[in-house]
Amino acid sequence: MKENFDSIWGSLERDMGDSGLDRSVLLRRLKPIGLHMGIDLSSRQRILLLEITPSSDIIINKFPKWKGVELFFKKISNDREAIVLKLVDKDGFAIFDAIIRDINDSLAEVKDLENALELFKECLDTWSDFFKKYGYNGLGPESQRGLFGELFFLKNHVLMNTDIMKGINYWRGHSRKYQDFSFPGGNVEIKTTIKKEHRTVIITSEKQLDDTGLISLYLYCIAMNITENKGNSLPDIIKEIRETISPTPNALRLFNRYLMNAGYLDEHEQNYENTGYAVNKEYFFKVTEFFPRIIRLPVGVGDVKYSVVLSACKNFEVDINEVIKNLLEGN
Repeated sequence: MKENFDSIWGSLERDMGDSGLDRSVLLRRLKPIGLHMGIDLSSRQRILLLEITPSSDIIINKFPKWKGVELFFKKISNDREAIVLKLVDKDGFAIFDAIIRDINDSLAEVKDLENALELFKECLDTWSDFFKKYGYNGLGPESQRGLFGELFFLKNHVLMNTDIMKGINYWRGHSRKYQDFSFPGGNVEIKTTIKKEHRTVIITSEKQLDDTGLISLYLYCIAMNITENKGNSLPDIIKEIRETISPTPNALRLFNRYLMNAGYLDEHEQNYENTGYAVNKEYFFKVTEFFPRIIRLPVGVGDVKYSVVLSACKNFEVDINEVIKNLLEGN
């Protein structure tokens, strides 16, 4: 869940007293291991500081970097050093909070500085990859709809019929697998359409509807309308899923990590909350030999993108409630 650091930042900005470590920075400890959020008093910029052992053999140039932040070493006492992540982009407060929350959560069980530093770098690697994939402004309209479709299926057809932890693990769309869900009994690809007539869905790879080597393959489609300030928004369905899985903390942590992998950050919530989705109809098709699809390509041809007309798939429609049970049980 989103952790609010506003009160801590407010306290730091009001309190220019002794930081307890170094008078050039004002800090608030997040973890006993030596993780602090704070303010660089010379520049008035926000920082995240992790204490390290002076003997640490660290090459700062090998740490990931991205626009809007600086990373550097800082001596905080005669026998104590730190690595500092500083926010230099004044428009990046929300994203910086997300990074701090992620690192803070990742270091929850760490007991020594070496492991803390290793996890700190892993988190920075993850965020560097995130910005390369999704940029700084959140998901575009098509990606929002795609994620909503996956979460709608997860909420209404998976979590209602299986163990919560297993259900979250069955979701693979966040990792850009060819199919969005992988069950013991087969795979399911999720698509959405906002067309009112001649409904079609876009298949973005020849692999998405290729059942070669799979136990079985199904295509789940949602026809929906986009409504402004009405319907179920992306933050709404995420909140509902979190409430469902909150009694299982490990599942909640995993779900939050998967959301990030999919490009969703709570800090971008305001970008999504005014767009609602009203689901009109669900379709569930079994993908078999004569299903309309492109899976065999000439040599030298790849990255195929095409549309499938849903009305042409009627002969392949199956009962979703019966099939889900078989998929989950591996029958």
